[in-house]
Amino acid sequence: MGFAEFLSSSKGKKPPSLLSLCLGVVGSNLEDIIDDLAEIALAFPADVKLVLVAIARRRKLLNDDIVIALADSSWEILDISGSDVSDCGICHIVNICQNLRVVDIR
Repeated sequence: MGFAEFLSSSKGKKPPSLLSLCLGVVGSNLEDIIDDLAEIALAFPADVKLVLVAIARRRKLLNDDIVIALADSSWEILDISGSDVSDCGICHIVNICQNLRVVDIR
């Protein structure tokens, strides 16, 4: 698809935000930063961390290490369905995220 076709196909559509584009790049390269995720995630706001959890879950990468590295005390809802998060990981998350009201584990 050339540039002209792209422009005509995207008329009336709002372009993605810079944040969305950046999260897409980080999400598509998540495997490459897993070892450093705990350190990197310190600078991320809670909503960005939740998006990264969702990306990791959809890509079947979500496990104890990732969810604990991204866990934020302000979270109230967490979806870890279909992931490799263990019971021990959930207990650790509950200690960090004391405001959790709902955890989807189905």
